[in-house]
Amino acid sequence: DITNVLEGIGLIEKKSKNSIQWKGSGPGGNSRDISDRLTSLKNDLADLKEQELEIDKHKQWVQQSITNVTDEVTNTRLAFVTYEDICHCFQ
Repeated sequence: DITNVLEGIGLIEKKSKNSIQWKGSGPGGNSRDISDRLTSLKNDLADLKEQELEIDKHKQWVQQSITNVTDEVTNTRLAFVTYEDICHCFQ
């Protein structure tokens, strides 16, 4: 029976034949510690979401900058390398 399993792992306590009490955690568990940990994890998640939004914003700026450079007509004359340019790199 499921109540025997739940009682065995410390999640409930039988008060009488048809009455049980939810204990809220497993053996050795402390619901205050679990609550504190959950709050901490939620705060960490919120911080990470904020960082992700900031990174996405910077990524968008970089992508736009690259687009601006590659689409600018005055930059097209500089969009190549010569044989001499490459050889110069290996000297």
